[in-house]
Amino acid sequence: GGAEKPPAGESKEAEETAPAGSNAGEPPPSNPVTGREMREEVFEFTQKPKVEKQGDKWVITFTSKGKCDATVAIVGPDGKIVRHLASGVLGANAPWPFRQGSLSQTLEWDGKDDFGKPAPAGCKAKVGLGLKASFDKAFFNPYTNINAAELGYGNGVALKVDKDGSLYVVCGNRVRAFSRDGKYLRTLFPPPAPAYTPEKFAPMIKWNLPPMGFVETIWGDKVAENPQTSKIGLKPEPFRACFYGSDAPLGAPAFGPQGQIAIGYDDDSFCQNGGFPTHYLHVIGKDGSIPPGSSMAVEGYDHKRPCPESHRFKALGVGAHHMATSPDGQWLYISQVGYSVARIRWSDIKGPKIKPETFKGDIYKAGKDNDLFAMPAGVACDADGNVLVADAWNDRIQVFNADGTYLATVPVHHPQRIEVHPKTGAIYVMSWDAAKANEPVVLRKLSGWKDCKEVATLQEKPLRPYFGNYNTFALDAGVEPPVLWVWGGDGLVKVTDKGTSFERGARLDAPANKDVLDGVYGESMPRIVADFKREEIYIGPGNIMTKYNY
Repeated sequence: GGAEKPPAGESKEAEETAPAGSNAGEPPPSNPVTGREMREEVFEFTQKPKVEKQGDKWVITFTSKGKCDATVAIVGPDGKIVRHLASGVLGANAPWPFRQGSLSQTLEWDGKDDFGKPAPAGCKAKVGLGLKASFDKAFFNPYTNINAAELGYGNGVALKVDKDGSLYVVCGNRVRAFSRDGKYLRTLFPPPAPAYTPEKFAPMIKWNLPPMGFVETIWGDKVAENPQTSKIGLKPEPFRACFYGSDAPLGAPAFGPQGQIAIGYDDDSFCQNGGFPTHYLHVIGKDGSIPPGSSMAVEGYDHKRPCPESHRFKALGVGAHHMATSPDGQWLYISQVGYSVARIRWSDIKGPKIKPETFKGDIYKAGKDNDLFAMPAGVACDADGNVLVADAWNDRIQVFNADGTYLATVPVHHPQRIEVHPKTGAIYVMSWDAAKANEPVVLRKLSGWKDCKEVATLQEKPLRPYFGNYNTFALDAGVEPPVLWVWGGDGLVKVTDKGTSFERGARLDAPANKDVLDGVYGESMPRIVADFKREEIYIGPGNIMTKYNY
């Protein structure tokens, strides 16, 4: 039998103790089928299940109130099913060994398990009405793993660790979270089903793609509608290019006061035509939602004003728009808005357009004095709310207080990415010269911005000259000793701060394997298989294998 829709409520089950027996039964016959039996949405017993010993068999009886689906099984003392007796929709086409045309059922058990062997002592007969599948996990899914080829040597990668120590990996338009020990936790984008509703999901879509819509099922649920991108020569992928500007470098994301994550992308179409690039900001909730107004364009440039050649091309070598949140959770700082650092209150971040204020520097003017930057790359805040800016082309880190007053200069060779430990004040800096393809990437630890002593270094393999993909790292300051997740030519590696040295640890991403990738990402038809022994259903639509319990 079958059903057009899932049950409205939980399944009704009853159990009776049944001792083990012997004598395996003969191969079961089959009941005649005259059509599909439609399930009634009634899941109640008018006569609760009973078990009686009759000779060398046990007889199980029950009566259902409606023609719903029923399952009868023998459960061992460890709670696992040892014998599947019957399952199907009651009624005129009920499958064997159910009695057809009746709501009252009588079944016999011979004391054997599914393999014809004596079942263990202490078994129970279990009768369930209204079966309901429950999601367990996706165990073979490219979104739950990190693969070097999938992360890409040609895709921008951004890393950030939240206050709980979870590592967020942003690659293109995928956002995933991993635990401190590198185990997959969840995917924020593509969004999980509960977040993909008209009220919770409304990102900006690239101009050359149709908007994503929703369709209503016969049960009243609104689900994603696959956009017909095939009409314009693209594969119909519902989450393709949802993040506007996602082809450009990412920079560094930042977490908001409610745990939401802000991710920045650049659209360099203006840049290629001689103007400044357009920055797009997407704020994703902890549940993967992007409500209306959470995806926006960041204004601030005059795109009619020519962008200098030096800025236009060398800027891409340091990544796009690093961001940092002030320790009080009020301000979001955005670097590389032209030659300036901008900021906006988190409470004012609401699309479709926002215009942050200039915190320090000049959008259109580069310089070497303490009020200007040559290239403001990384940005970070210390525990006192001071703002540290990696001025890459001036070989320095500039320190300002929250009102923009200059405090100090820390000399560092081409600083690109920086983080500050909130307790110790130690500064972690990743440096390289974007104009020199063969120069190594160096991760440095400085004692702080006041005494600025270099206490540890680690050399990394550069990703250059791959366009759009540059080395980066994220600091986990909530564990002792501190941990840094480092992305570079050696993959995504866990690095521990040992005080006066760095210790390279396990690599989180798996090496690329073309044969495996072809199988994972290749086109394929949906697959389904049931493991009756383990009570599991495996469904593989396309490139994802998902396990359900039933």
